[in-house]
Amino acid sequence: MNCKFCGRDLNDREEVCKNCGHRLDNLESSFNKDELLKIYAGKNSEKVLYKKWSWPSFFFGPIYFWYRKMWLLGFLVIVIRLLLSFLVPNTFVVFIIEVIIYVFLAINFSSLYYEQADSAVMEILNKNTSREDIVVSCQKKGGTSTPVAVIFGIIYFIDFAFNYFFPFLFLLWLFLNGFKF
Repeated sequence: MNCKFCGRDLNDREEVCKNCGHRLDNLESSFNKDELLKIYAGKNSEKVLYKKWSWPSFFFGPIYFWYRKMWLLGFLVIVIRLLLSFLVPNTFVVFIIEVIIYVFLAINFSSLYYEQADSAVMEILNKNTSREDIVVSCQKKGGTSTPVAVIFGIIYFIDFAFNYFFPFLFLLWLFLNGFKF
């Protein structure tokens, strides 16, 4: 018999896998890890878990992370943006650095999400005993959060407007008025 989670060969008498620490009762053996990860991911689970490039994370960054309930990563990106805007006086340089960060996150989004989902699914399996409780917990803890993404998206776009759009309009106004005040 093999562990459904790490693949290690097991004794028939073992109740807990010595490699990954998961219970080996009949309930766990009735679940496929990929099945639970897909339940956790919810909408577009194949794209979210296994794609090499994430367009939503490239274009929407922290908003998409919050939509996917990756709270810490979303706030980390915002903190980095704020630090850059205070520490680097040139807006264009800040923009280039942000694009580089977003490219990195778009390339690595699936693996970051997979790690979070895997960790959450393992935690759910260790806390719940019934099949129904496990499925419901995966759906609640995972999936998406549209209201949070909308609220923080509005805040994020206001910040974007003040950092990029309004300075651009001011420079355009100066240019059109011949740099006269």
